[in-house]
Amino acid sequence: MALAATSPAITAPVSELVPPGRWTIDPDHSTVGFVVRHLGITKLRGRFSDLAGTIVAEQSGVTGSATVVANSLETGSDPRDKHVKGPDFLQVEAHPHINFTITGVRPNSGDFVVDGTLELHGETRPLVFHATSGGMAKDPYGHDRVGVSMTAGILRSDYGIRFDPTGALVSDAVELEIDLSLVRQPAYLRDAERRHEDITR
Repeated sequence: MALAATSPAITAPVSELVPPGRWTIDPDHSTVGFVVRHLGITKLRGRFSDLAGTIVAEQSGVTGSATVVANSLETGSDPRDKHVKGPDFLQVEAHPHINFTITGVRPNSGDFVVDGTLELHGETRPLVFHATSGGMAKDPYGHDRVGVSMTAGILRSDYGIRFDPTGALVSDAVELEIDLSLVRQPAYLRDAERRHEDITR
């Protein structure tokens, strides 16, 4: 049987995702969210409103880190927020921060793969995000911005969150959905980096 000819995959340079420079996350225009299944039939969404981070893109590669304040969780239901922040799930008093460290970015047939580690609930594990570029723009204040969207799937049980181990009530699988607005501007950078240091102390 003859095989059909295929075109080689088009590989985008990493600079199309994050151009060279030092970038900080704008928390007011970024979203860190997640999706779980309830009873296996509906999707429930949550987000964290307090985050900070820095990404450095150089010729040698892309590195960076981001921190989310676990207590900033919002799901649209106060009783549910309290439950998820408590001992059955995030245990925010014992584990106040969720940290992601970027170790590299790789092109992947027009899109990108972001390699790193996720620290959640006291456990640190490798994690790979699929990433796409939202493009680059200049905001009304003259700051260069880039948009980056990332998705990944995890099992909460891998991070020691074992409430409802069968997943009948709340799925073990969690989809992470992240949209970042990154800004390149020295004064803003200093403020954002100080904020990052404050929330990680």
